[in-house]
Amino acid sequence: MKEKKAITLKTLTKSNVWDIQENDVFRMWTAAEKDVDLKDYARKYLDIIRSAFEVEEVKIDKPEIIKKYEARGLKVGTIRMDENTKQKIAIKKKPISYLREHSPHHGHQAHRSA
Repeated sequence: MKEKKAITLKTLTKSNVWDIQENDVFRMWTAAEKDVDLKDYARKYLDIIRSAFEVEEVKIDKPEIIKKYEARGLKVGTIRMDENTKQKIAIKKKPISYLREHSPHHGHQAHRSA
């Protein structure tokens, strides 16, 4: 079995994003907050995350609203977009079937051996 390298925001791609879970997103984002260039790439990282996760901005930060997101299976956390901007988001992994249905190669998938 191949040893997996730890995925970070900088190494995140639209392929390996499927290997992470909601908690990993928040953990990686927190680790990347120390990087000077996070603000330059925050939107790019968020776009990659959106390819495998539903991402909703939490506009009303009240416990009763947060509970509604959590009841729908979303994890809620805060990410820093730049030095002055923090954004509360709710995320949930899209089902793998979503990937198959929205793949440009749908119906023409190569078989990979384990």
